[in-house]
This record gives sequence, C-alpha cells and structure tokens, in this order.
Amino acid sequence: MEVLAENLDHDQARTMEATLIRDRLEDRRRSYKVTDSIEDKLSKSGLLNKNRGRDIDVPGRKYTGDIPKLDSPRKVEGLRFKCH
Repeated sequence: MEVLAENLDHDQARTMEATLIRDRLEDRRRSYKVTDSIEDKLSKSGLLNKNRGRDIDVPGRKYTGDIPKLDSPRKVEGLRFKCH
C-alpha cells in the first residue's frame, strides 16, 4: 500500500480512487470481455475492489480529478487489514 496524497477531504479521496480504478480498467481492457460483470472486470484487472468507485462524471461534482498528489508515493509499512 502507498500514500499517494495527503490532507484530502472525503470527496477528493473518493474521486481520486475512482479515477485510478477507471484508469486501471482502461489499461487492462484486453484482459476481459465487454460482457463481463464489473466484479469480473475488476478481478481480471488485478483489483481487489468490489465496485468501480463513485461516478466521477456527474455534472456539478466538486472535484473532477484535479487533486494534488505527492511527488512520489510513500510506502506504508506494517499496515494490517482484512480484505472481504
């Protein structure tokens, strides 16, 4: 796990997450079929998520992806969490 940005509010963090998920899906689109479920597309793209994140293309969304990132990601050591 890496820290990509700091001091984001919830809306910024969710938008950043959704943008990164969609970028990954686009990069790996040859790994799955158009008819695959979103869960299958995520799995075949190497993502552990069960959804594709928030809808970032909604008109009036406060943050549209212009979110300040760290110059280089910082590794998180010793973090323990359970995946469902």
